[in-house]
Amino acid sequence: MTGQDKHEELVDSKWVASRLNVARPSVTRLMREMGVPRYEFTPKCVRYPKNAVEKAIASSFRPNTNENE
Repeated sequence: MTGQDKHEELVDSKWVASRLNVARPSVTRLMREMGVPRYEFTPKCVRYPKNAVEKAIASSFRPNTNENE
């Protein structure tokens, strides 16, 4: 490879929970609902592609307006 690493960064459920400000047990359900792929190396070792997580968060973001309250 020339210059840049072509591997995508993977993040764990702890990172996702922190990013979404939710409890860790909610991460699996939320990621499934948002359509984020999951890589399960073992039952306890699950990772999500960081870019896919960020895209899912951005696409589901709704600014606060009076209509949302």
